[in-house]
Amino acid sequence: MKKNGKQVLFLGGIFIIAFAIWTALIQMVDVQPLGQNATNIGFATFNCWFHRLTNVNMTIYTITDWMGLIPLVVCLIFAGIGLVQLIKRRSLFKVDPDIIILGVYYVIVILAYFIFEIIPINYRPILINGIMEASYPSSTTLLVLCVMPTLVEQIQRRMSCSTLKRIITILAIAFSAFMVIGRLISGVHWFTDIVGGVLLSAGLFTVYKAVVMRTLKKQAETYPNALQKSLVNFFMFEAGFSLMFVKANSGTDDKYYIAGHVFRIVSCLNQVLFACNNAYCINEKKAIKLLETFEHKPEKYTEKVNHIFEVLGISLFECYDMTEKLYNEVNEIVSEINNFLNEESSDERKQI
Repeated sequence: MKKNGKQVLFLGGIFIIAFAIWTALIQMVDVQPLGQNATNIGFATFNCWFHRLTNVNMTIYTITDWMGLIPLVVCLIFAGIGLVQLIKRRSLFKVDPDIIILGVYYVIVILAYFIFEIIPINYRPILINGIMEASYPSSTTLLVLCVMPTLVEQIQRRMSCSTLKRIITILAIAFSAFMVIGRLISGVHWFTDIVGGVLLSAGLFTVYKAVVMRTLKKQAETYPNALQKSLVNFFMFEAGFSLMFVKANSGTDDKYYIAGHVFRIVSCLNQVLFACNNAYCINEKKAIKLLETFEHKPEKYTEKVNHIFEVLGISLFECYDMTEKLYNEVNEIVSEINNFLNEESSDERKQI
């Protein structure tokens, strides 16, 4: 089942609340002065047992430390995409909204990192270059699990090659798993530091994803004027073209040929009316019924369409007359909509 924006946002909230509870528990449960220089650590018994189990592996620490630059490169790539769009489009408001949201998200991640550097919950189990460093949450885990999922999320929309998308996704997942496990077994963090990093990054990313989903949904619901004009003009032309053939052949006995054109005319008029009402017609099923709920439509549209097809088997001339009248009624609605859009466009130019 696909999740909507609200469900994803709710899930993100749960992760962040879980992180807050976990942070509180670290400062209350089994707190003992077993850290560097007798600093306190929570869940001390378990943390110390796990640290003795894995010991310290500076090689893995160094590898994961340098590989921690990869998420920063990803951030710079998306920053570059945003900068190129800004230069080309000459307005921040014309930059893709998901790129702007991504930039804000990265800033929030950096702020979270600095907050826990300024307010240390606990310190690393070992000295790094003779210095005590804040350890909670694991900053590398936070950075990797906040950034790499955004890479996967962005390429799903921006890349067309499914094979390349699959390769990048697999590599991103493998890289993230390696980095988290690497930091866990390197011995430079307590076990609880890694858990905290996972919970916080899961919460931040899920909230980011929810905001992007809601923003893109709103963007998709916006019906562009240019699209409206293009659809109306195209389908009115197509309807008029088929109407011409109905008129030319209404004196013949070729009902099959005329029925095809009549169906085509009605289908085109449906598309026109949907466009006039800023709606997308993606399914012929129940389209006529749905049109009855719209503001801009011919009176008793459903009844008139049904009557056209009823008359089709009785009198081709009458069928043509009714179809032509319906076409003209829709054309009048189109003219009213175009006049309104032209006036609106003129007012905007005057304001400029």
